[in-house]
Amino acid sequence: MRCERGFAYLEVIVAIILIAVALIPALDALQSGVQASSVLAEGNSVALHLQEKMQIVIAEPLESLQRVVPASNPATTPSAYSDASGSTNRRLVYLAHFDGATNAVTASASGLVWVKVMIEGSGHELQTLTSLE
Repeated sequence: MRCERGFAYLEVIVAIILIAVALIPALDALQSGVQASSVLAEGNSVALHLQEKMQIVIAEPLESLQRVVPASNPATTPSAYSDASGSTNRRLVYLAHFDGATNAVTASASGLVWVKVMIEGSGHELQTLTSLE
């Protein structure tokens, strides 16, 4: 009797079924990765948008920042550095004096200015302190 080489139809069908079963979880993992990368890209875009505005504000002379701090409710009143109303992803800039002794935002002049940049209607924000001295 001759020994023939090759695969039987049954072996080929079993191999195809095994490959299909193994590919389903792999494709699910790939889909999750693609979705996560789009969320991450959106988050990076928002962060860069906020950082850009923060850099613009911090680049201003510190005396100019101190002059535009609102006298009442500084932490709730957007400053003149905010984007124009109606713009997409409007960035609101809040400025206030900061009392280093009590770690509180105040309306009275001090050597520190608290800067907060946030996107209107979202929870995305950046905060920093800058010194006037």
